[in-house]
Amino acid sequence: MNKNDLKKYLEKLNLALRDKDYSKANSYLKTLSEKFPKNYSYKINLATTYRTLDQPNNALFYFREAEKLNNKDYILYFNLGNLLVEDLDEPNEGIKCYLESLKLNPNSIDCWHNLSMLYVKIGKFDMAIEVCDKILSMSPQNFNGNYLKGFSILSMGFPKKAKLFIERALEIKNDAGALNALSRINLQLGNTNEGVRQGAESEGAFVFYSDSRTYSAI
Repeated sequence: MNKNDLKKYLEKLNLALRDKDYSKANSYLKTLSEKFPKNYSYKINLATTYRTLDQPNNALFYFREAEKLNNKDYILYFNLGNLLVEDLDEPNEGIKCYLESLKLNPNSIDCWHNLSMLYVKIGKFDMAIEVCDKILSMSPQNFNGNYLKGFSILSMGFPKKAKLFIERALEIKNDAGALNALSRINLQLGNTNEGVRQGAESEGAFVFYSDSRTYSAI
């Protein structure tokens, strides 16, 4: 593939990505990865399109192939962690990837958030609190840092201490999940009327952050 042909091919690829035609983008990226097997950008973007197309095992394969070419990209490990946790139900491997991503970029609040939420999901509330403390040291008014810390403290059986962080989270953002946690706290503390009123709100779900900036590398 000469330079002119490559340029036209990349234009088609970027057009497919712009139009969110990930099936077509995936096809282009497979061809580019075969012709340029040492190109990290093509490999990681191919992995990302496979995940978008709900083919997690293929995504995992190409993330690992990309890792062989560049193991210094925090975005790779962040996205790989999300894949392992959300799509492949491998939380312990996901933790390893998040920690690797944070070694490369310790200031990534999104990654700290996903790590803390993962600890909450697997019941390691003490670890979640440690991570939330890291988030709050960087951003004291961070909603998720306060919410997840309060939720973890509540889950460990300390509603009075948890209330401080849940109320702080609600001051930052009105959220159904945090309101539900506050309802549980008030019911446990004997504030029945407040608890019932707050519990009328539907419970919000935790949401993992993702990062699709890999597409911009093409």
